[in-house]
Order: sequence, then C-alpha cells, then structure tokens
Amino acid sequence: MDSRDFISPARQLSIYSCAIVGFTSMTITASHRLMNAHHKSKSGPPEFSRAIENLIANFRGLPEDETSSKRRQTTDLSSIIDELLVKYRISHNLLEDTIREKWPELVGAANASYSHPLVVERQQLIVLVSHAVVRNELFHHQSAILEKVHKLPGCAKIKGVTLRIG
Repeated sequence: MDSRDFISPARQLSIYSCAIVGFTSMTITASHRLMNAHHKSKSGPPEFSRAIENLIANFRGLPEDETSSKRRQTTDLSSIIDELLVKYRISHNLLEDTIREKWPELVGAANASYSHPLVVERQQLIVLVSHAVVRNELFHHQSAILEKVHKLPGCAKIKGVTLRIG
C-alpha cells in the first residue's frame, strides 16, 4: 500500500459522516414529501421505498430487507375467487352444457352419435364431427339446427354453426 493511498481514520470518519448527512437529508426530504402526500390523502399509513426503510432499519440496528419481492396491496380472497369463477365460467349454466344435453334432439340420435358440440366461440357453435357423411348431413341442415338452438334458453345470440372434422 502506497502512502498516497492511505486515508486517515479522521478523514474516513469525515467522509462517512458527510455521506450519511447527505443521504439522510435526501431521505428526510423524500420522507417529508411522502408524509405530506399521505396527510392529504389520509388513506392509511405512509409507504416508504425499500431504500428508505432499509436506511431506517440500519440506523435502528435492525436487519435490512434484501428480498426481491414487491409490496402489493392486499385484496379480498372472495373477490379473486369471484373473478376466477367468471373468467373460467365455473359453476354457471353454460351454453355449451345446454346444447350438449339437447344435442340428440337437435340433430337426431344417429347424427348425435358421430358429432359433438364443442364450444361457442365468437357467437359460432363449433361442432366436431367424426364422419364425413354426418358432416355433410349436418351442413345441409345447418339452418334448421340453428333455429332449434335459438329456442334453447340463453342461446339466442349464436349466429352460426361451424363444423369441423375431428
């Protein structure tokens, strides 16, 4: 180590003190802004950035928070479950279920054994057909099938039938 690289302990303390005072004044200014914003909104305790909380923890001799997680607002579990039920259409009477129950009556027992209503997508009823002859038969009777589907509860908004081999 060269004598020019040596920094006296007094100088180190001076540099460290200046850094702490400068950082603390920035922190206090930021904290003041947050507190003022909090007093205007009065919506709960003030939230500080992780850096500010770590600085305060350091001053108090507490361990710093070094996790990478972010703080999020808590939400009620029932509202999340309700959103999921709606999103994935769970526990609702689905159009598809209504159509599947009545499918043999809509297309006849013989055609129903070779076809399966899959899903309603963009106001189109998608039907999987396992046999080309049955697909042809259903294709020729599309308008009659659509009329019968419209008579089912909740199925009036279906605009057409799409047949797929599958």
